[in-house]
Amino acid sequence: MPLEPSLTDIGEIPLARWVFAESHGREILWRELGLPKHCRILFNQPPSVVLPEANRPGDIDVLVCDAQSDNAFAFEGKRVKVKPDTFETNMPGKLHELRKGAGQANALYEMGLCQTYLIVFVVIDGRDRNGYNFIERGLTPGLIQSIYGSAKEIDLRPEVGLVAVEIVQPVDKPIEGTGSMGVRVVRRAIPRAQSPETNERLRNHVAKSKSFSWL
Repeated sequence: MPLEPSLTDIGEIPLARWVFAESHGREILWRELGLPKHCRILFNQPPSVVLPEANRPGDIDVLVCDAQSDNAFAFEGKRVKVKPDTFETNMPGKLHELRKGAGQANALYEMGLCQTYLIVFVVIDGRDRNGYNFIERGLTPGLIQSIYGSAKEIDLRPEVGLVAVEIVQPVDKPIEGTGSMGVRVVRRAIPRAQSPETNERLRNHVAKSKSFSWL
């Protein structure tokens, strides 16, 4: 009987905190997306910190603010769950949420930040795959086709990027010490200039916020 909670039971915001602020694999994400190391990282932020009149449902899941240029990278996060039985069915949980995430990321783009991404956390409970080595306890070819085939069909604005972070729980231990993480950039966001008003609001907000710093 498993002793550790399943990775698939962890919510989107705790996952985002782990990926962006705690995991060793975050350097892969930074390198693949060209994110600034001199930055402040904020989680679960109300849209009003960027645009007071914003009419957007939900919060900004992750906001990465460049400490040198004021550019901000906004991320809307969604989970896709691969539980032990999913390896047999090839039907991941929460896959339908990608369409909702696309709509939310499109609305996030309208707020005028430098780059906007829909980030998909593909969480994989591979603890029962004892007949495979650690590397093979992640996604199978069938699951790759199911997940990324669905991701390509969502109605995402062409300016909005799409990135998937695959997190595998290979053994019955906390992912902090034994989990693995990979990054797939499906498409990159198209950068644009932020307005001076947006830059000023972000500077003021970051200065008084409790944010994670990576300098």
